[in-house]
Order: sequence, then structure tokens, then C-alpha cells
Amino acid sequence: MDDTALFTENVRQEMSKSSGIPTSDYTVEDVLLMREARRLKMPFASGMVVCLRAHRDLGLDVGEMKTHLRRFAAMDRNKDGFILAEDLADYLGVPCDACLQAVFNSFKLNQEMKLSFRNYLYGVVELSRPLLQNEEFLQSVFEFFDQDGDGIVTLLDLSSKLPISKLTQQPNKGQNGRNSAAPTKMDYDSFQAMLKSNSEYLILFH
Repeated sequence: MDDTALFTENVRQEMSKSSGIPTSDYTVEDVLLMREARRLKMPFASGMVVCLRAHRDLGLDVGEMKTHLRRFAAMDRNKDGFILAEDLADYLGVPCDACLQAVFNSFKLNQEMKLSFRNYLYGVVELSRPLLQNEEFLQSVFEFFDQDGDGIVTLLDLSSKLPISKLTQQPNKGQNGRNSAAPTKMDYDSFQAMLKSNSEYLILFH
């Protein structure tokens, strides 16, 4: 914690002590995230991640958290605010085999072996971040999909190796700010950008 943050926290604690009112790390961003969870037909509580801490721990803003929440909602088939290993496998388009189960078990699960959005968010970011920062790994993944070695990955290349149609269906922002279709061909830089914006798929490489 830097000097400014430490000073702010000390003032907050003194104000709390003087007024007799407890402090809370919940902010308006948490309200926005909970409202988004409800809009996605999940319980309000699904969006309770303590955005202030998540921003500090993961470096995500509320817009990025909302993106992850929408993908989590797509996995949460019964809309109870939790997912099972089968839900994750179905979303990623892979078998729910021992490898996928091992990845799922690496997340912080509740006693019923279910995964909440907050723990999904932390898990995906913490698992994918080291890979996204590893240029050698990213290059090897690109070469894995670049079957003919021409420096271009096509949708056919992707689908022939892994059933990841949802990844290629994610909308991209065009220059005018509107959604545009995912590119049918990608060079290394475009492929790397796609992986960064769909980091949940990187957990398959653990």
C-alpha cells in the first residue's frame, strides 16, 4: 500500500472510530455488478466480489468484471450463481474429463464443489496471467493452431484443433465503437489479442 492509500485508509479508520460507524469495502461498482448479475437472471449476491479489492488484486476495472460476469452467466445454466465442472466444460466446448476436472478443482470451491463468480474471477485471472505474460508460451500456442506455418490462423485452424466456437463468436469493437464480427484470419498479434480478451480458454493449457 503506497503512502496516499495508507493515509486514506488511516483517515477512514479514524472517522469510523469517531463516528461509531463500521467501514465497508463495498462501493458503487459492486452495486453496478450486482445489478448486472440480476439482469443476467442470477441472484444479486452473485455480483458481490468487493470490486475495490478485486481491482487492487487483479487490476481489473468494473467493465472487465462485467465481461467476465456475462461469460460466467452463460455457464451458469440453472442461474443459481454457481457453476459445476460440467458447466465450464460445456461452455469451453471440451469433454468434462479428468484434466478439466483437475483444472476446475484448482479453483476455490464451496463445500458442494461449486464455483462462485468471485472465485471464478480470481481463478481465471490468476491462472491465465502468467501465461499471457509468457511470450514463448503465446508463440507456441499460435504455432499449435497455425497448421501450415504461414503465420496466419484461420477459423478452420481453430476448430480443427479445439471446439472453441464461442471464442471466435465474441464481438469485437470496430473503429466506430460498434460491435463487429470476429476476424476469419488472424496474424500473431491479432491472435494474441483474442486470447487476452478470452482468457478463460487459457486455463485449458494448464
